[in-house]
Amino acid sequence: MKGVFRVKGIRNTLGFIGLTLALLCASAAQAGVTGRIAGTVIDGSTNEPIVGASVSIVGTELGGVTDFEGKYFILRVEVGAHEMKISSVGFATLSVKNIVVSTDKTTNYDASLQMATTKLEGVTVTAERPLVERGRDLSVSTVTAAEIKNLPTRGYEQVVQLQTGVVTFRQSSGNRARGGREGTNSPELNIRGGRPSSVAYLVDGFSQQDPLSGLSTTSINNNAIEEVSIITGGFPAEYGFVSAAIINTITKSGGENYSGSAEIVTDNVLGDKGFNQNIGALSFGGPVPFFENATFYVSGERNYFGDRSPSPITGEAINGIVNLRGDKQLPNNSQNGWTFQGKTKIKLSSNLSLQIGGNASRDRWQRYSHAQLFNSAHNRRYDDQNFGFHTRLTHTLSPSTFYTLAGAYFRTERETGDGVFWNDLASYTNDVFTGDPTSGNVDLNLFYNPGSTVGGYLRRISTYKQGKGDITSRTKSGHLFKAGFDVQQHVLRRFNHIIPFNVASKTDSAAQWQDANYYGFNGKGVEGDFGGRDAAKKPISISLYVQDKYDWNGMILTAGIRYDYFDYKTKQFVDPNNPLGTTGDNTLDAVDLVDAKTISDFSPRLGVAFPLDEITSMHFSFGKFFKRPDLDKLYTGFNYFEYKTVNAGYYFPVGNPNLEPERTTAYEMGITRRISGFAAIDVTAFYKDITNLIQVVSQPATPKSFEIYQNGDFATIKGLEVGLRMRRVHAVRFEAKYTLSSATGTGSFAGTQRNVAWTSANAPIQASALSYDQRHTLVGTFDVRDFGGNSSILKDFGVSTVFKFSSGTPYTPSVVYNENSLAAVSPEANAPVNSVYGATNMVIDLKADKTFKIFGAKLNAYVWVQNVLDTKNAIFVYESTGDPDNTGWLTTAPGQTFADATQNPDALFANQNGTELSNLRANDPTNFSNPRIILFGMNFFF
Repeated sequence: MKGVFRVKGIRNTLGFIGLTLALLCASAAQAGVTGRIAGTVIDGSTNEPIVGASVSIVGTELGGVTDFEGKYFILRVEVGAHEMKISSVGFATLSVKNIVVSTDKTTNYDASLQMATTKLEGVTVTAERPLVERGRDLSVSTVTAAEIKNLPTRGYEQVVQLQTGVVTFRQSSGNRARGGREGTNSPELNIRGGRPSSVAYLVDGFSQQDPLSGLSTTSINNNAIEEVSIITGGFPAEYGFVSAAIINTITKSGGENYSGSAEIVTDNVLGDKGFNQNIGALSFGGPVPFFENATFYVSGERNYFGDRSPSPITGEAINGIVNLRGDKQLPNNSQNGWTFQGKTKIKLSSNLSLQIGGNASRDRWQRYSHAQLFNSAHNRRYDDQNFGFHTRLTHTLSPSTFYTLAGAYFRTERETGDGVFWNDLASYTNDVFTGDPTSGNVDLNLFYNPGSTVGGYLRRISTYKQGKGDITSRTKSGHLFKAGFDVQQHVLRRFNHIIPFNVASKTDSAAQWQDANYYGFNGKGVEGDFGGRDAAKKPISISLYVQDKYDWNGMILTAGIRYDYFDYKTKQFVDPNNPLGTTGDNTLDAVDLVDAKTISDFSPRLGVAFPLDEITSMHFSFGKFFKRPDLDKLYTGFNYFEYKTVNAGYYFPVGNPNLEPERTTAYEMGITRRISGFAAIDVTAFYKDITNLIQVVSQPATPKSFEIYQNGDFATIKGLEVGLRMRRVHAVRFEAKYTLSSATGTGSFAGTQRNVAWTSANAPIQASALSYDQRHTLVGTFDVRDFGGNSSILKDFGVSTVFKFSSGTPYTPSVVYNENSLAAVSPEANAPVNSVYGATNMVIDLKADKTFKIFGAKLNAYVWVQNVLDTKNAIFVYESTGDPDNTGWLTTAPGQTFADATQNPDALFANQNGTELSNLRANDPTNFSNPRIILFGMNFFF
């Protein structure tokens, strides 16, 4: 039974369809996963258009016929490289290989057919990606699997770091962080001046973010990536809840022939000179056995890093003070993880197809803290888990119209706590100086004592169910129309015991758990649906959009509008000034709460692409973007709030269900020009105005004031991006990308004003450089391979080099103080906020590889060198001095007093005296990025 499954396959087909529809009925920024091919076919001898020429995509039933102007347009083409055939009566058939199609983009290919002769029955050519994309009306970078394979990178995040407008910002792992988010396993990405959670992370068009924190911890096997698409401006109306960038990773789905790979990467070849970094990956795909018209692709990766983020000063700073493996590996800074991806595509009939996919990953890691040097076994430990599943049904109604229906489920979970006691809160102790200090000698507390327990235990679980659909149609008049909907329901659970030492130290069972802020768990951290006011939060969102793309006399106009509706599904205070009411009973009663309001908004978008001639194209875009806040800024356990607002004490901000969405108005204008037959330059200017950003403030209230999140911050971002791209000429391919930008605002993070809120002070509203304002970045990629020709021993040999330069990020100069004290201190600024910039960074990465043929298969052996020149790059400096390894405190009178009083060696801290301990504490390895790392890899594939 051709076109469906063989024999019993029909039963399975109906089951798959039923599952899809069930998910849709069950009910972020979402993205398409297909592209388009368009162009004009002419007579090579007369340059006249050929009417009725047949254009088809080999291996599919996709195709079209040219119109009276010789134009064709093919919708719903899968991402990747394709072969296209063009034929017409009286002309030789043209086969075009390597037509590369990218997500949501139109690939243009104009063809010239030659008259058929007995000697010329067919012609085969290889297409190249156009240097000037005539219809591009937004800022988008696309990196294909072939390009990723050669780059000295691994994973989609490192690919994104090579694009314009991207700042890889690392927060300090010590006590000097200024209001950032939860710890992350890799540097956060700030794109075009946006806060980290303003970036949407998608896999195959479905969100991979935790809506509570805005973090994405999903990992993808490098060999499973078909394409990474990065949109940084001009988002079409189909994208919502995003304002900085959209990163959409498309995974592979298998082909007509079986293929697979087995890869291993390690630096253990170097023995103790390495950092014990190891990766193993497997992948396999092809036609599904016993089924017609079905393909699959599965892949997995396993990794273990003894030191997941090495430092160039580890050996000189702490070797001999504590025992290190290989004299340079940070202790208890490991990572142990795995990832899995799978996708099946089934052609149910000539016009109906089904895709089923899923991905999962888990990373268990520890984070080195220099303050824990003598207590590193207790370094904070993290367990990040992700699981996603989706189905997508595509029905082609005609060559010009198709629609899709999709359903998805995603779950992300994080657990973090002490590296030894983990989630056994009864074992947490508080018999030594530890936790979040609110008192103590500001001068003496430099390191945590051996045996100290890391304060704070967190577990959060977020899930969503999603149903969405869209219809795309191209009219005879040239309009490309698209409309769609998206419905999501989240289930959010969070348990955060701020002072878990109380579980072990307090005898009153009720008091032990009072410092636990929770919803979706009970008061002792057990997950479940317990009902009541601290039940799991279940917000819903509904989105509708419509957009049209029209070629009007060579000018391509894209206009759209999006409607978003969000219901927080929670309660808010009737009177924030008297949150417990006016009766004086100090209890939060039902009458003190009212339903939180719903949020909705319209977001118009406009894009214009204007080809000036065959080698030059301009574009302009305007849009208003609506982004909901990170939901952990909305919600707080009401039982915890009742306790906290009566007893006050330590700093802890409360969620605010009245928060408005962040709103961004963005403009950009750019021009692309081909400057030779193999090179083009692209220049884009952008401007963004962001309002309603979240900031923590002090809320005066009875009986006690409390800290709460409010809308109040704003930011202005502007910049210029310049890109030079040279396609491969002979053996060489080159790209250079430069960004000049300015990001200013009143707060870099939602917790920037935490010290002000803690002390109930009033913060002046003053714009300054944001903490991730990096004025200059330059990335150059140079790839040379197959030089010397087919007869040379250098055949199938290549070298790819990436050069990265970035100027420093800003900080606020302060009066010299003991910046490394574990006690709670506030710096005294001696200059405007973020008015001085830190050190510049420069790094060169390299990958050299050689491919060998082995019994019909291939083996690619390579060496991957990170930071080839072993440059010592400072990524954090002390506010007192601007240096990464000196606070200047010992030169002050209090510092001298400390040195005089602590001349005797301290047996608790490796027999170091006070001066030695202060210098040791200041020489923090995490203030620097990675040293030279040499990895060796082998990838066997067929």
